[in-house]
Amino acid sequence: MIINQLQDQESLYNFPLDFAITTLPGSKSSVLKNVTTKKQSETFVFPVSKKPITVEMDLRKVLLSTIELMKVE
Repeated sequence: MIINQLQDQESLYNFPLDFAITTLPGSKSSVLKNVTTKKQSETFVFPVSKKPITVEMDLRKVLLSTIELMKVE
């Protein structure tokens, strides 16, 4: 997972970000991960047992943001 902050300010935001990663079709259970972003661009690696089917970010919808998820093969 790569997080890029794109705001036009000199100081960056430092904020917590949560993820839900689902690996089984039709599953209602997900692997939940929490990180804190501190840099302009950061890479996070989350080990999961199978290839993810869905990845959701900001589950509580607390960030004022535009979130783009890009699929990588």
